[in-house]
Amino acid sequence: MKSIASGSAPSSSDLLRVIPSLYEDESMGGILRLYSGGYESDTFNFLELASTRSEIRTPVLGARLGSSLSPLEEDIPDRERFAAKYKRSVINWMVQSSAVDFLHLLLVCLEHLAKEYDIDARFSISIHDEVRYVVAERDADRFALALMLANMYVRAFISQRVGIHQLPMSCAFFSQVDVDSVLRKEVDSRCVNPDGSVVESGRALTISDVIKATGGSLEKNKWMHTKVVH
Repeated sequence: MKSIASGSAPSSSDLLRVIPSLYEDESMGGILRLYSGGYESDTFNFLELASTRSEIRTPVLGARLGSSLSPLEEDIPDRERFAAKYKRSVINWMVQSSAVDFLHLLLVCLEHLAKEYDIDARFSISIHDEVRYVVAERDADRFALALMLANMYVRAFISQRVGIHQLPMSCAFFSQVDVDSVLRKEVDSRCVNPDGSVVESGRALTISDVIKATGGSLEKNKWMHTKVVH
């Protein structure tokens, strides 16, 4: 990763000074330090530039930063010092709140698909980067496809909002969707009922598995009809 301000590639020891200075260097006098050549340079530059706006909002749904961390008025003393001191918190807010935007979009998209295609599913809980739904067994495969498609739709929308008009296949779909009868970390983790019986393992479905199970359609009867014909 190269600092545009210095024009030289920093060593590993220099990076220990460069990265903190991105947030806390009060001597820059309003000059922004941007980066090039690194794997995540564009991400750092986007966050750096966004944090300097007079009104800070998430790039996805436009949620506004609370007044406690918002930039002070220009005529207030120590305005620059305040901005430098809390820049780390502001950037963290943008990242975390954008993740919340992603979750909200995903839930709304799934609600729409479930109603549109008559899928019997109800949102149960979100845990960090996971969402859990209670789904009728007959609709499990169709809802797994809905999850995959919703992820693609939301990622495409977010990418477009930040000026990226292509979506790589590698991030378009969830790596897998777990279909299980109990709440556990992995579908094959051992789980025992109070009576001593072992709960049957669930299924971890990739996008290929979901397409095979549904024919790539959310329609209730289309894939069932196709299987009978063949």
